[in-house]
Amino acid sequence: MNNIEKLQIKLGINPSAENFIIFINCVKKILKLSGLQLENLKDWKDVPLMDKFSNLDSKELKIIQSKVQSIKPISIRHCQLNVQKLLDQKTRKRFAAYYTIEGGTHIMTSLARKYVDLNSLNTINLADPFIGSGLTVTSLLKNIDNRLISKIWGIEPLRLPAFVAFTSLYEQLDGNKEKITIFNTNAFKIFSNFRNKKNQDGLKADIILTNPPFTRWKYINKPNRVFLMNLMDELGYLKYLPRKEPSLQIVSMFLIDKILNKNGLLLSVLPASTFYTIYGSGLKELLLNNYNLYALIENKSHISFSEDSGFKEIIIVCSKGQRYQGSTYFINQDMIESNQWNSNIFKQNLDSTDTYNLKSIPHFFDMNWLSLFDDSGLITLVNNILKDALNNNTLNYFKDVFGEDKIIRGLEMYGPNFFFIPNKYWNISKDTEKSVEIINEKSEKISFHKKYLIATLRKPNLYNWNVFVDINHYMLNIPELKQDRLPRYLQRYIKWGKKSGTAKPAINSKGEYWYSHVYRQVKSKKPFAHLFIPDKIDLHFKYRSVFSNYSKTKLAASKNFYMIKSIDKQNAKLLAAWLNSSLFLSIFLLLSRKISKTWTRFLLNDYLQIPIINITNIKQQDINTISESLINLNELRGISIWDQLEYEERQALDIAILKSLKLNNPSEIMEKLYSMIKIKISHFF
Repeated sequence: MNNIEKLQIKLGINPSAENFIIFINCVKKILKLSGLQLENLKDWKDVPLMDKFSNLDSKELKIIQSKVQSIKPISIRHCQLNVQKLLDQKTRKRFAAYYTIEGGTHIMTSLARKYVDLNSLNTINLADPFIGSGLTVTSLLKNIDNRLISKIWGIEPLRLPAFVAFTSLYEQLDGNKEKITIFNTNAFKIFSNFRNKKNQDGLKADIILTNPPFTRWKYINKPNRVFLMNLMDELGYLKYLPRKEPSLQIVSMFLIDKILNKNGLLLSVLPASTFYTIYGSGLKELLLNNYNLYALIENKSHISFSEDSGFKEIIIVCSKGQRYQGSTYFINQDMIESNQWNSNIFKQNLDSTDTYNLKSIPHFFDMNWLSLFDDSGLITLVNNILKDALNNNTLNYFKDVFGEDKIIRGLEMYGPNFFFIPNKYWNISKDTEKSVEIINEKSEKISFHKKYLIATLRKPNLYNWNVFVDINHYMLNIPELKQDRLPRYLQRYIKWGKKSGTAKPAINSKGEYWYSHVYRQVKSKKPFAHLFIPDKIDLHFKYRSVFSNYSKTKLAASKNFYMIKSIDKQNAKLLAAWLNSSLFLSIFLLLSRKISKTWTRFLLNDYLQIPIINITNIKQQDINTISESLINLNELRGISIWDQLEYEERQALDIAILKSLKLNNPSEIMEKLYSMIKIKISHFF
């Protein structure tokens, strides 16, 4: 290890040539602006990295001085951008160090500047509690009169980025060090002292521009999870965490709420999932109750506003302690380029087609605020259809029609190549009324009595092309008996499962009667149904002709499905038709919760919240027509759902559904629906 690497380690910098160049350039900038000698920086103990200068010997100081004099300077802006990219992947992931891209900082800066002008602010405490290298706040400082800044502060746990952040602010404020505070620590640790009023007053802000860390709860170790939940309890935010499993950015936003002064402005980058997942519901409630939420802004040209982030992100614009005006813009970043839009956001034009009153939208749209980013017109059309059909009582909510216990998740199992038959190792060679015989590649055979088997659906992609499904898979249903009390063929199969390793997941997690964990679920859930809904869907529908599946025989299913149980065959078939209709698919397109760029889903609770066809108020003649149309739709197997819009069989089903809802001009509605679906999916793909 050379002397420069040792020096970096002593300062708390990850040793590399690139990091050292950034460090030296920042020191060079500070010396130039301050007019001080390097030796004098030992007294700057409140500045990240410089708190270690007093530990350096004369030889190490000479190395720094020599490099400062000889280095070819690079801009501090360049240092801000590069310091993140030089983090190793493990560190970057651990600290969620994905800094805001220029397009994001430009939006935040232009809106913050407009807010300052409109409100004639003459003194500002500016902050970013997750400051990184300072990109968000330095962008604003470049665009406002710095004399308005009374204080600027930020928090960053990594040593070199914190030093770069300080240097960038020091440069923008022309060497006015007294206004700047950068804490080189964990933001949550600092605010664990928030119950102390004196500490609380020291860390407040009038404007916050930030991009809080996004880390899933399961990736945070248990001691830190306990610490964070205790902190939220102390600060009074536990009531906004219904599932007690938030992600880190949700906890961060509650911290920010504590920091922000009344009438203060918040501009924050957030994962889009914040606005359609259950863990974000508490934050949505806080925003509507305690803030005037001016706008949500999406990025049309990129999926995110953060460097190298693979998640869709949104920028929120809101002010604290002001009554919600009943008008929130849902717009994209291109619109912000217009100064007129900057003003419109804060004036809140209630008549604009881009605004929504988030306190009065139907609760099924409240499930997913991202559905309101819609320039296809689909959301308005679907909302009108649902409103009319609900008034006609031909649509109702699932929980009101069936109750909350009729829809369940399928069976969970540990070791599908043991519990499913057929599987990777065994094929069915004979299937009779009372037994099923299986055979492996060695031509070994085992015959099971059907009392130990359950007919089941295994995974959705096996049933992508047909509404109507047949029995072609079974699940082992072995009672809780000692192995020596089971039939010999079951003992033989269990022995094979142990030897092959296919039963290992169950053996490791389910105790003595590991082979009975399906049996226990069957007893408690009674998971038999005619109607099945896939858990996850690719919105391309490229390899799918149908959404849901129907079986005339009651079957079980794996956890990859939801099942609607305890309803008769006629009603199950009617619901299958509804779930395969273009109207329902439009609802799914708008409201489903994105998992990735195209994969999406409804959760069990979502099905309870959205309207469904009211089977109790549909005429028998309409039911018969719908049933026949569903049978005809099955003739389109092999044709992807979106391509089916051109086919009579799909059109017949959709018109039959719309007629049954007692809507006027169903053919005209269908044409509008198809047109807007095509626009919507063109934006997706």
